[in-house]
Amino acid sequence: MKSTIGAPDFFDDPHGFEAGPTASYGADVEYGTKPHEIRARNAKALHWVDDEGNDIFRKRVWHPGTSPQPYMRPAFEKAIEPLPEILAQVGEKALGG
Repeated sequence: MKSTIGAPDFFDDPHGFEAGPTASYGADVEYGTKPHEIRARNAKALHWVDDEGNDIFRKRVWHPGTSPQPYMRPAFEKAIEPLPEILAQVGEKALGG
């Protein structure tokens, strides 16, 4: 997931910033998922190898869901901690202080 987090090189708004996961499953990792069915879509069956080395094929399986593993919100909260001090310094400089 770490390698899929990025920020665009160019912004329409020079005063804005945008960052986040580029992987389609980023929100699922951040917030978790509810139990759900997984169906074979581009093949006749899903396939995996079990703990004993047996090939398992199924047309559908029931996924129990995943727990949230927040990474963006904690990073954001840590990044904004120094913001009030930075803005105060910018304000002082802008006002000639």
